Amino acid sequence: MNGQIRSAYLNSDAAVLSKLYADSFILMPEYKPAIGSREALFSFYTDWFSSVKNTTFKKQVDKAEPYGDYLLETGTFQLQYDSGRVAARSYAGNYMIMWKRDKMGRLKIHG
Repeated sequence: MNGQIRSAYLNSDAAVLSKLYADSFILMPEYKPAIGSREALFSFYTDWFSSVKNTTFKKQVDKAEPYGDYLLETGTFQLQYDSGRVAARSYAGNYMIMWKRDKMGRLKIHG
């Protein structure tokens, strides 16, 4: 799953990232309102990818803990990108993802 996420960021693929989310989810991006619809999620990623070229994406899982039917993953990430307007930039921080298997057994992001 993490390989898909990395590849989607490096290939500016909003469709692949959007498909990783469950039908019902909440994404809480920094400095933006919460996102809870597939259309808004796709738009969020499309807007980001149209404004920058991601050059590296690294994600380090620190912990993955089961909670009933869910799996809570926490860790750190680092994203380097070029906006074309300024020198390459880096964005790093902590993340938390709540995963759950769908009816087909695939892990999907719920929050």
